Amino acid sequence: MNLKMNFNSSKIFENNDFVCDYLLSLSHISTLNGKLDLTAYVVMFVFATAANVILIHSMIKTKETRTNTAKLFLVMAITDLTICIILPFVHEFNIHFDTGKYTCTTYGVEQFFICFLGCSSTIFTFFITLDRFLFIRKSQWHQQMNDTYPIVMIMLVFTYIVSTGTGIAIFMLIYRHLHEQISKPSVVFFSALLVLYVFVLIAELTINISLIVYIRKQAKQLRNITNCQTSNNRHKKATKTVLMISFIQIITTLPPVHAFINVIIVFAREEHDKHMSRIYYMTTWLNIPIILSSLMNAIVFVHRNDKLKTFYKQKISKHKAALISWTGGLSEPDSVPTDNSTALNEL
Repeated sequence: MNLKMNFNSSKIFENNDFVCDYLLSLSHISTLNGKLDLTAYVVMFVFATAANVILIHSMIKTKETRTNTAKLFLVMAITDLTICIILPFVHEFNIHFDTGKYTCTTYGVEQFFICFLGCSSTIFTFFITLDRFLFIRKSQWHQQMNDTYPIVMIMLVFTYIVSTGTGIAIFMLIYRHLHEQISKPSVVFFSALLVLYVFVLIAELTINISLIVYIRKQAKQLRNITNCQTSNNRHKKATKTVLMISFIQIITTLPPVHAFINVIIVFAREEHDKHMSRIYYMTTWLNIPIILSSLMNAIVFVHRNDKLKTFYKQKISKHKAALISWTGGLSEPDSVPTDNSTALNEL
């Protein structure tokens, strides 16, 4: 069925059932976009969930939660894991199972989770890059912050308040334009929070670009650091970690920033009835990098932390040895190694 948007611009979404059916048709499994959409969300769900489970498991087992960065990464991984489990099911329910009047509501719920995940991930990584930056440039400040436990709690409270507020803001914005049942002061308040979310994304983007510029300027100095200088090597590793996290944030923040700016412009001009498909495709596809950010942050932290890498190397070696033993690849258990180096390795 060929669906077209023919709404009266003086009355926002007069026929709500028609809008819901139209939204449903854009990404239904019968369409190419629906098949690609389903594949993308399933792949992201599997990899993001696996990466965050690996990170949480290794940090708990190794008790690697001493620094503020580690604490923030652990909380961010738990938050990302929770949202990554919920979001794909809400998204697929919205597209493939929900019909009629509830479609628009579940679409708003889906956007709430996307907004919450993006905002919390952005603020968490901002605090993480700030912590690493202080470790590189202001070691005394960094030590004082690590010794002050309430600092992390303040960061967490701030992150969840802003993330929840902006998530509710976008849900209310969608619900308002679909049902017109929310008072104007509420719309103004939640719209302001939505603008704050966009501001947070742009600020994060600006700060990370500034960090990359600073690190590039220090590149020559970093190349001259020798392996025997332990303290400098730690700073060098921290600098590279900040660079990697900053780069990830830039490539995963640009698409949702572009999407939200376009959505705000379209709604401000009251042209949403003409560009509903454009809004839907942007908020569906350009928000996927937010989930990608969750995946890549987990991979970076496991890869850059020697304690976590050693933990998993030992587990892999143990399972590999057990597999070889099970397949009969090992020598007889009564045999005694004669090579001293082999005996030492087994201690």
